[in-house]
Amino acid sequence: MTFNTSQVILDGFTMDDFIFTMFISGTVTQEDIGKAVSLDTAAPATVKLAADNDVVYGRIFQVEDRSQEGVTTVSVETKFRKRLPKTGAVTIGASVVGAGAGVVKAAAASSANVVLAVGTDYVIVQKN
Repeated sequence: MTFNTSQVILDGFTMDDFIFTMFISGTVTQEDIGKAVSLDTAAPATVKLAADNDVVYGRIFQVEDRSQEGVTTVSVETKFRKRLPKTGAVTIGASVVGAGAGVVKAAAASSANVVLAVGTDYVIVQKN
């Protein structure tokens, strides 16, 4: 998006007080930064890439490979105003849920997030 002085900026607001380190189940790489995650209820302090219809817990901010310790951790933004990759039709004002592999889709009901803008393959979401 080209910057224009008569435009309002919606994307790219990080709220440092709401970034937490957690374990992540499954395999993730640096390419997964920016994808949606949900809680993995099989283990404490663990998230996973948001699967189909999962509630969006947050967004991957950073991936840290701690293979020497046998784990991978991620920094998870739990409150943000940023892009999430999307699939299908999503409208401004809607909420999103997981669609699989960290991608989101339109939710059937409102939740703790709202879509502020829609791009070709992403949505800008405000997560409270």
